[in-house]
Amino acid sequence: AIQKLLSDSKFLYSAGFFLTVCPETLVHIGKHAAETNKPFMFNLAAPFLIDFFTDKMKDVLPYADYVVGNETEATAFGKKFFETDDLKEVAKRLGEMDKVNKERERIVIFTQGPNPVLVYHNGAVEEFPVVALPPDSIVDCNGAGDSFCGGFLSGLVLEKDLKTCVEAGCYCAQTILQTGGVVFKGTPTFEF
Repeated sequence: AIQKLLSDSKFLYSAGFFLTVCPETLVHIGKHAAETNKPFMFNLAAPFLIDFFTDKMKDVLPYADYVVGNETEATAFGKKFFETDDLKEVAKRLGEMDKVNKERERIVIFTQGPNPVLVYHNGAVEEFPVVALPPDSIVDCNGAGDSFCGGFLSGLVLEKDLKTCVEAGCYCAQTILQTGGVVFKGTPTFEF
């Protein structure tokens, strides 16, 4: 049943937390993605994963077509892998790391709270502006990164351009920031 779901999938995603449970499964999913030219998105998820599961992450990254993280995760990655905390440089160098599927470029996305989203693609880092929320409207930060990924992936599934995918991700993150908990109640206003 799981193999059928995997082969029927058109997009594959995993948060880095899976490195703590069964990294071999992530490599298996990555190999399937590369062999079938399906996009595989990997979320760095937390600085401790970069620091303590480095070798396992190194095993998975060659299969990742999209790598996403926030500024704290990006900084940890840069210090661990490249001895820099310049996030544009980290995005570029991560984007240029070895990759199995040469049919797809690696796109790196770093969110930075109210600061521009950094996206490495086509050999360069592009900044996408973020509309900052008033600080008093932020209720709960839990789930904002996952919500960004969900919105971004929604755009990918609908074959939207990177700008629209980032906008969808920012909309979802901003919406959940203004919500207690991680369950959105209401009707979304974002339109593709």
